[in-house]
Order: sequence, then C-alpha cells, then structure tokens
Amino acid sequence: MTMNKSKQSRNRPIHKPLVLWTHVNTNNFFGNLGNIRFDYTTENPNGMMQKGLKTEVSEELKRMILKEWAWLIGTDKVVVAITNLGDAFFSDKSGWIYWLDTGSGELEKVADSLGDFDEYLADPETSDVWLLSNLLNDLEAAGIHCQEHEVYSPKHHPLIGGEYKADNFYCIDALEHFSLSSSIHFQIKDLPDGTPIQFTISR
Repeated sequence: MTMNKSKQSRNRPIHKPLVLWTHVNTNNFFGNLGNIRFDYTTENPNGMMQKGLKTEVSEELKRMILKEWAWLIGTDKVVVAITNLGDAFFSDKSGWIYWLDTGSGELEKVADSLGDFDEYLADPETSDVWLLSNLLNDLEAAGIHCQEHEVYSPKHHPLIGGEYKADNFYCIDALEHFSLSSSIHFQIKDLPDGTPIQFTISR
C-alpha cells in the first residue's frame, strides 16, 4: 500500500510520521507526570446543549485526560466537554476554550469564552468540523450506538490513512481511547515526516 506523507483529518492536513503498526504499550507510560491540581472551576451559563457533545464527564475520566495529555495541553486547564468521536474541549483560567483533536494530536484555541463557544457550535459548518456531525449521523444510521462510558474511535488511525467514515469507527471505553491516542501521538511527536515506525504491545 502506498502511504502519503500528508493525511487528511477532517478538513485539514496532518503532517506526521508514517505509522506502520499502531499497537502501543501504555502500561505506566505516563506514571511520572505527577498529580494535577486545580483550584478554580468553569461554568457555562448556556448549557452547551449540542448533539455529539458530552458535558457530563466523570471525574475519573477528566483526571485521566488531563494526566495523559499533559505533555501537549499543559497543567493549567480543566475539561469542559468531550465529543462522541473522542475529542475534548478545555478551558483555562482566562476562560479561553481549546479543542484537542485526538486524530491529529493537535491542540487549538477556538474561542475566547464559553459563550462564544456556544455561538460557534450553532454554526453547522463549525460544529461539523469539531463534532463530526455528519459522521455521527452516519454511525447512528448504521446502528452503531455507544454506551454512556464509550466514544467512537477509529479502527485504522488517520495517520495511516484511516478515513472519517462510519465503517472505520467502533465503540471503545473513553478511558482507553484517550490513553491510547495520547500514547501514539506522544511517541511520534518529535519524529520527522515520513519516518517509518513500529509500535508493539507488551502484555
């Protein structure tokens, strides 16, 4: 199979190494990151009621996401919501909102406040990029329904040509999804484009 250096994630290209095998060893991979503490909270007055967005996230999952992705997002953020397709949104002390795209392994500031974030979500084009609304509709139409503790995750990662189509996604525990996706991106973050690499599972 011919692999292209640049892969498409939603509507933007990913420039990452070529991943030939995406099995990873996540055992204690982030055990030395330490504890993360927060002494402030964020509140959304508008409720962020949006299909594909989970705002009621367990404390266990919040702590795990913050710990596993601290290498990218830093230690100054709180989880605002996650998406059904396994991405996350954060807020910091300034109230800014950030989007973690677990497919491309990128963090992007997307709004100056939760109020602005709500307004942007009301725009169909923006919400489809962030929440993959069309893909979510296709998954539901195909009868693929996740449990409350699960998210949709790709069978074949976008880094190796996996497409954002319903037949490439399955339901997986959200804890496992965020841990696995973080481990993949952490291990390849400093490699140049086109580097052939191999991940193996240790049992």
